Amino acid sequence: MYTPFRRILVATDLDDTTRVAIERALALVGPTDTSIIALHVLARTHEEGHWRSTLFAEDLARYHQLLEREELIARDRLRAQIADAARGSELAGDVDLLVRSGRPADTIVAVARELGADLIVVGTHGRQGNISSVAERVARSAPCPVLIVPRSAAAQSEVRQRSA
Repeated sequence: MYTPFRRILVATDLDDTTRVAIERALALVGPTDTSIIALHVLARTHEEGHWRSTLFAEDLARYHQLLEREELIARDRLRAQIADAARGSELAGDVDLLVRSGRPADTIVAVARELGADLIVVGTHGRQGNISSVAERVARSAPCPVLIVPRSAAAQSEVRQRSA
């Protein structure tokens, strides 16, 4: 018996390839109480503790202001991307937005565990049919199935939009 997905986590880096991943996630929503959480990870390759030891207090305050501003900008871009992907659908307002900082693959998997996601949808930038490293790491360590939307799907979607 088919069990619909109850909680779908769609990870996006805010470019056109991952917009199609959002479209695919929205298409999976049926007449049930499926929730979609759109996640953007602000890539951080350093540990904040390291910076704390080398910055003066005022530099640290400016650094935190910059991070807050970056998060607000990312949230606005994520909201716009959801609205664009959900054109003509009532679902855009039903998507929860989440912006986190960290290493993208690790953060996506951690959020999926934290939220109890039963599907992760992620786009890939993999060239020549290869899966991107983030998508591959997510697929290897995810606590649930992962739908990887290839770059070619974005190109096909763009062609359909132009002809419409």
